Amino acid sequence: MAEADRPARPRIKARILVPFTIVLLLVIGAFIGVAFVAEAEKEEERHAEGLRAVKQLFDHNIQLYSRMMSAVLPAIAENGNLRDSFLAKDRKKLQDLAYPLFLHLREKHAITHFYFHLPDRVNFLRVHQPLRHSDRIDRHTAINAARLKDLTSGMELGPLGTMTLRTVSPWVEEGQIIGYLEVGVEVDHIINTVHRVLGTELAATIRKDLLDRADWTAGMRMVGRQGDWDAFPGRVLATTTFAQLPHPITDWLSHEGPLTPPSFSFHIGNTLHTAGRLPLTDVAGREVGDLVVMANASGVDTAFERTILVVGGLSVFAGTVVFSVFFVLLDRLEQRLLSIHGWLEERVSTRTKALQEENVVRRKAEDTLRHTLDELQRSNAELQRFAQVAAHDLQEPARTVTTYAQLLESRHRDQMTDDAKEKLDIIVVEARRMSKPVRDLQSYSQITSAARDFTLVDSEHALEAVIKNLQSVIAETGARVEVQSLPAVQGDEGQLGSLFHHLLSNALKFRHPDRPPAIVIDATLNNGEWEYRVTDNGIGIEKDYLEQIFIVFKRLHTMDAFPGTGIGLAICERIIHRHGGRIWAESTPGQGTTIHFTLPASLTD
Repeated sequence: MAEADRPARPRIKARILVPFTIVLLLVIGAFIGVAFVAEAEKEEERHAEGLRAVKQLFDHNIQLYSRMMSAVLPAIAENGNLRDSFLAKDRKKLQDLAYPLFLHLREKHAITHFYFHLPDRVNFLRVHQPLRHSDRIDRHTAINAARLKDLTSGMELGPLGTMTLRTVSPWVEEGQIIGYLEVGVEVDHIINTVHRVLGTELAATIRKDLLDRADWTAGMRMVGRQGDWDAFPGRVLATTTFAQLPHPITDWLSHEGPLTPPSFSFHIGNTLHTAGRLPLTDVAGREVGDLVVMANASGVDTAFERTILVVGGLSVFAGTVVFSVFFVLLDRLEQRLLSIHGWLEERVSTRTKALQEENVVRRKAEDTLRHTLDELQRSNAELQRFAQVAAHDLQEPARTVTTYAQLLESRHRDQMTDDAKEKLDIIVVEARRMSKPVRDLQSYSQITSAARDFTLVDSEHALEAVIKNLQSVIAETGARVEVQSLPAVQGDEGQLGSLFHHLLSNALKFRHPDRPPAIVIDATLNNGEWEYRVTDNGIGIEKDYLEQIFIVFKRLHTMDAFPGTGIGLAICERIIHRHGGRIWAESTPGQGTTIHFTLPASLTD
């Protein structure tokens, strides 16, 4: 590099040390004021951290008790004596057997609720309150356990206004749900645990608009508390670890609506305290009340002022040392930068050339990939045209064979032997049978080749048209078809009608020989897409074959048992994929099958 091209000597020391000195003086000058602000912010952060610690421990205990109750219920379900008494509807014997177990669970695990429910969720026995029974349990955990057929846990507000952590499990015997088991822990116990661990005073309040005054008063008596409904205008005090609520917190709770401000500080004597709220939510995500938290707080004292002076002096000393060290190091750095500058220019030039070469290679690869994709699209179009032409060419001979065989039968049947007539009938049947898979193959190949002109389709209306077309088969089999509310979607009306036709036809065809078909079609919105379900009570499918039923011409039964080409579900899969959805099956042999398919919610109106 020519001497004239070399950069001027960098003035790093002046550019760094002068601003450094100014900033250092400004920092020291503003330190006292900033320190007080920072201390106040630390107080707020400590308060927020205290609330987070309470929430974390509270949530941790919820999880611990949920896991404990989830482990307890399977052991209860395996107790043969309890099962036999429950199935025999012997409430007294069941109470006698279950009550010692309840006492053990209460003593060892703090469980306060123990239920036995019938399959329709009607309570058969409250072990902890044996005189109350026969009411229907419509709590979220019970409904979810019945809907999901699986164990469900969550915190819920009971009809008597008490918050309880509940776990409900289906009681299954030989694959059938014979009832439900439920255990619960009063949230009061969890609140007291948090109080003992953290030493923080807590109080739980519940919104009055979610309670009935008489039921809540009765509930408080039931758990041995004296509840005062009129103490606060919009909420009731459900439980507390306070010996007596301080006046600032009482005034705070007396406000109408949400607790504002969400946190504040106050003195009791010479001690500073902070109070804040955590929302109490149930298993359904509904905010039912507040968890009030009070903790000690430390304030600013004379030690803090001494700390400011010490830190200020140390800052001046440290600044001087750093200034001196920087002066020496930066001078050396200025010299090194000059030599590094030339080396960097050479490296940048070399790397620039390499990047240019890489861009040329990348563009060539992109051109090759684009060409390959074009070839694949052309090949796919040619394959679809070939399938359509082949289907057409195969149908013509089959149609000709059928026509001439029927003509031969009409003109010369009287002259034929019985053996000839039988063979002629076989020719007609087989020719017609050959036409059916050819037509199905043609329909299969035309699904993706059709123009994608989607319109708003009322899927419930399209399904009703299919049911009308299948009315004779429905009447003949004595089938019951139940259609729940279905959405309107953007799609191909003809293809969606074909989809419903194949699914209903399969449900009617593969019916159980011992019962009439019962078919339910419904849809729900899940994670941004509509999930449809077509459920039947037919013969079902073995688990190993669930993936094979969507393969073209794949049959799981002989033609004599169930006629057909085996392409119906393959057509359904191709229709759903063209609409941007998924399709799969769930089945229990001997009990029935559910076909699931989805459509993106972005395609819905």
